[in-house]
Amino acid sequence: MQNCLNYNQKSQNTTYYYSNSNMKTKKLILDNLIFSLLGVLFLVAFWAIFSAVYSKPLLVPGVGAVLSGFASLLSNREFYVSVGATFLRALAAFVAAMFFAILFAVTSASSRRFSAFVRPFVVLISSTPTMAILLLMLVFLSSQWIPVVVSALMAFPLLYSSFIAALGNLSGVEQVATVYDVSRFAKIRYVYLPSIFGVAEQHVANGLALALKVVISGEVVAYTRGSVGLAMRSAQINVETDVLLAYVLTSFLLSAVAALLVRAVFLIIKRRKR
Repeated sequence: MQNCLNYNQKSQNTTYYYSNSNMKTKKLILDNLIFSLLGVLFLVAFWAIFSAVYSKPLLVPGVGAVLSGFASLLSNREFYVSVGATFLRALAAFVAAMFFAILFAVTSASSRRFSAFVRPFVVLISSTPTMAILLLMLVFLSSQWIPVVVSALMAFPLLYSSFIAALGNLSGVEQVATVYDVSRFAKIRYVYLPSIFGVAEQHVANGLALALKVVISGEVVAYTRGSVGLAMRSAQINVETDVLLAYVLTSFLLSAVAALLVRAVFLIIKRRKR
């Protein structure tokens, strides 16, 4: 009887803990959403005031003009083609960067010599200005490939450094694995990859946003046909500031959608693991 009461008490405590935890999570999400919306409203208000004070609608169009330009883009078929092409370039660049970052991070964690060997390349890529790499790639690659390659190069050090930092906290686990003679494949599968997954969500979202920004920059420099970057460049040359800002809004929305997709994918993976 006493055991039954103790079990019921533990069950009630567990239920209360999870209920309280869920309430805190929902409150945190709601707070983040509210303050994010307040931040967006502040930016819109700032732009409206700046546009009114500057009083040159051709150079600094109002919020209404930008939204009107964005609405006109939505009725243009070429807009969707260019947005889709830019997003696919960013996705391809990010997937390539992610693949090599995981491969190099796992290999570096397994071999100190490889880690020392690859470190100068990572430092070189991280310290080289993006524009310098873009200009260099203009000599070797076509305009369609320049944004993809440069974006992958820029996203790789960010992801690699994050994964290396996550794997650097596993020294105790590695010692246990060595004592029990765990195979290298088992280490990779059960130690390294789960550790990378634990820190991947936030870094993947940031890496994809970075890849998208660099791709658009590359498209501007390389004059990539059928792209958001070239459309921005054309709007700037024609002094269509409202259209230019409408494309800026488009890139912002693309980054937001990409972040939501990443979080949705990780949420599905986490639920399947339970």
